Amino acid sequence: FASNMGQVDCVDARKGHYVDAEGATKERECEAGTYASALGSRECVAANAGFFVDEKGADGQTACTAGEFSEGTGNEECSRCPAGTFSKAASPSCTSCDAGE
Repeated sequence: FASNMGQVDCVDARKGHYVDAEGATKERECEAGTYASALGSRECVAANAGFFVDEKGADGQTACTAGEFSEGTGNEECSRCPAGTFSKAASPSCTSCDAGE
Protein backbone atom coordinates (compact mmCIF):
# COMPACT_ATOMS: atom_id res chain seq x y z
CA PHE A 1 0.00 0.00 0.00
CA ALA A 2 1.05 3.61 -0.42
CA SER A 3 -0.39 5.98 2.16
CA ASN A 4 1.39 9.14 1.00
CA MET A 5 1.67 10.95 -2.32
CA GLY A 6 5.06 10.69 -3.99
CA GLN A 7 6.13 7.39 -2.41
CA VAL A 8 8.87 5.58 -4.34
CA ASP A 9 7.84 2.09 -3.13
CA CYS A 10 4.78 0.36 -1.76
CA VAL A 11 4.83 -0.82 1.85
CA ASP A 12 3.94 -4.34 3.01
CA ALA A 13 1.06 -4.69 5.43
CA ARG A 14 2.33 -5.27 8.98
CA LYS A 15 1.72 -8.53 10.83
CA GLY A 16 -1.83 -8.52 12.18
CA HIS A 17 -2.95 -6.40 9.22
CA TYR A 18 -3.80 -6.97 5.56
CA VAL A 19 -4.28 -5.22 2.23
CA ASP A 20 -6.86 -6.88 -0.02
CA ALA A 21 -7.06 -4.48 -2.96
CA GLU A 22 -4.78 -3.05 -5.63
CA GLY A 23 -4.08 0.65 -5.26
CA ALA A 24 -4.76 0.63 -1.51
CA THR A 25 -3.83 3.68 0.52
CA LYS A 26 -3.93 2.00 3.93
CA GLU A 27 -3.71 -1.40 5.59
CA ARG A 28 -6.61 -2.92 7.52
CA GLU A 29 -6.44 -4.50 10.97
CA CYS A 30 -7.46 -8.15 11.39
CA GLU A 31 -10.62 -8.59 13.44
CA ALA A 32 -10.74 -10.62 16.67
CA GLY A 33 -11.03 -14.32 15.79
CA THR A 34 -8.56 -13.86 12.91
CA TYR A 35 -4.85 -13.17 12.50
CA ALA A 36 -2.12 -12.47 9.92
CA SER A 37 1.27 -13.92 10.84
CA ALA A 38 3.23 -12.69 7.81
CA LEU A 39 4.19 -9.29 6.45
CA GLY A 40 2.32 -8.39 3.27
CA SER A 41 -0.80 -10.47 3.97
CA ARG A 42 -3.73 -10.17 1.57
CA GLU A 43 -6.22 -11.58 4.09
CA CYS A 44 -6.55 -12.63 7.69
CA VAL A 45 -6.81 -16.29 8.68
CA ALA A 46 -9.54 -17.57 11.01
CA ALA A 47 -8.32 -19.15 14.26
CA ASN A 48 -8.35 -22.95 14.08
CA ALA A 49 -10.65 -25.11 16.20
CA GLY A 50 -8.99 -25.52 19.61
CA PHE A 51 -7.46 -22.03 19.33
CA PHE A 52 -8.64 -18.43 19.74
CA VAL A 53 -7.70 -14.83 18.94
CA ASP A 54 -9.14 -12.39 21.46
CA GLU A 55 -7.92 -9.06 20.09
CA LYS A 56 -7.80 -7.05 16.88
CA GLY A 57 -4.50 -6.83 14.99
CA ALA A 58 -3.19 -10.21 16.16
CA ASP A 59 -0.27 -11.92 14.41
CA GLY A 60 -0.97 -15.41 15.80
CA GLN A 61 -3.49 -17.63 17.52
CA THR A 62 -3.45 -19.00 21.08
CA ALA A 63 -4.25 -22.59 22.06
CA CYS A 64 -7.10 -23.23 24.47
CA THR A 65 -5.75 -24.54 27.76
CA ALA A 66 -6.45 -28.03 29.10
CA GLY A 67 -10.03 -28.18 30.39
CA GLU A 68 -11.22 -25.76 27.70
CA PHE A 69 -12.25 -26.10 24.04
CA SER A 70 -13.32 -24.11 20.98
CA GLU A 71 -15.38 -25.65 18.20
CA GLY A 72 -15.23 -24.50 14.60
CA THR A 73 -13.00 -21.66 13.39
CA GLY A 74 -12.72 -17.94 14.08
CA ASN A 75 -13.18 -18.17 17.84
CA GLU A 76 -12.53 -15.17 20.08
CA GLU A 77 -12.43 -17.22 23.28
CA CYS A 78 -12.48 -20.78 24.61
CA SER A 79 -15.23 -22.38 26.69
CA ARG A 80 -14.78 -24.51 29.80
CA CYS A 81 -15.59 -28.19 29.48
CA PRO A 82 -18.80 -29.10 31.31
CA ALA A 83 -18.79 -31.35 34.37
CA GLY A 84 -18.27 -35.02 33.45
CA THR A 85 -15.96 -34.14 30.55
CA PHE A 86 -12.31 -33.16 30.01
CA SER A 87 -9.94 -31.92 27.29
CA LYS A 88 -6.25 -31.56 26.59
CA ALA A 89 -4.75 -28.25 25.39
CA ALA A 90 -5.78 -27.08 21.89
CA SER A 91 -8.90 -29.27 21.85
CA PRO A 92 -11.86 -28.59 19.55
CA SER A 93 -14.19 -30.52 21.90
CA CYS A 94 -14.45 -32.18 25.30
CA THR A 95 -14.44 -35.92 25.91
CA SER A 96 -16.78 -37.69 28.33
CA CYS A 97 -15.21 -39.46 31.27
CA ASP A 98 -15.51 -43.28 31.04
CA ALA A 99 -17.37 -45.34 33.58
CA GLY A 100 -15.12 -45.91 36.58
CA GLU A 101 -13.37 -42.56 36.13
